[in-house]
Amino acid sequence: MIKIYIGIDIGSEGAISVLRDGQIDEIYKMPWAILSRRNSLDVDAFFTLMMDICNTYDPSTIMVERASMHLQSQKVASSMWFSYGLLLSVIKRTGVRYIELDNKKWQKEFSIKGDTKKQSISVCESLFPSLELRFEKQNKTTKNHNISDSVLIAEYGRRLNL
Repeated sequence: MIKIYIGIDIGSEGAISVLRDGQIDEIYKMPWAILSRRNSLDVDAFFTLMMDICNTYDPSTIMVERASMHLQSQKVASSMWFSYGLLLSVIKRTGVRYIELDNKKWQKEFSIKGDTKKQSISVCESLFPSLELRFEKQNKTTKNHNISDSVLIAEYGRRLNL
């Protein structure tokens, strides 16, 4: 039986990756919107996207990176944790098993330390050399570490058979 893992990097430029049979099948941009003058998860768009992903792929596990405790300001932390709560409530509604994990946990599996953004991109490129680490309308020269993070989060789940 083929196991399918969904990896979610929740940042404001976050990504959702679908890993099927050890290969990346699809990558989606996290839907965010400005609500009450703050950047927040677009719950309706995220719900629709997650239901579409779950209906299309029937994933075994959704791997979610827990919101960081180390954010630059109280306002950013408040916004991130608010969105994280919304994200978890949507994921629970899918009925798919999910696992929350700290960034250090999955990064350790890939020996990522120091400049985690650059290293995440490097590790992801070595594991998935044909993967494009940019969204369609993104700057063509800048690789997106949020995509590589979501891919590695899904790969972490696959490696540990979670």
